[in-house]
Amino acid sequence: MQPAPAPPAATLQPVPVATPSAPPVSGDSDRTMMIHTGLIVTALILALLGMTGDAWSVEKQSDTVDDPIMGTITTTTESEIGLDDFSIQSCVDIGGMEICGTEVDLYGSSDLSDAYDNCTSVAEANGDNESQVEEECGSLEDMAN
Repeated sequence: MQPAPAPPAATLQPVPVATPSAPPVSGDSDRTMMIHTGLIVTALILALLGMTGDAWSVEKQSDTVDDPIMGTITTTTESEIGLDDFSIQSCVDIGGMEICGTEVDLYGSSDLSDAYDNCTSVAEANGDNESQVEEECGSLEDMAN
């Protein structure tokens, strides 16, 4: 007996090989990365300026009163408070004549802890009791701490 004839050999087809293709080049991803980098750099610069800057709390208040005798009286207060020092300027404008003063004149120092010490020593020299000293100098103590 003879072996059965073999079926015709299948023709080998080449297997398609996927060639790696470069990702599509678009300017949008580059532009987005530049925007993100710019925002991060800006945030870091602002954070450093805020940490090293002197004025953490800045406030300006103005009040106007019409007085029948003195005329228009305008009171303006500007305050800048940092980590360890402060600056407060008060001005009163009475009929075009402006008088200004600073809190350094009152407390003898722009350093918060020194101003608190000066405030308490002046209050004790005036004979104030402990609750009066706390009422007069308590806000300085809170800021100094």
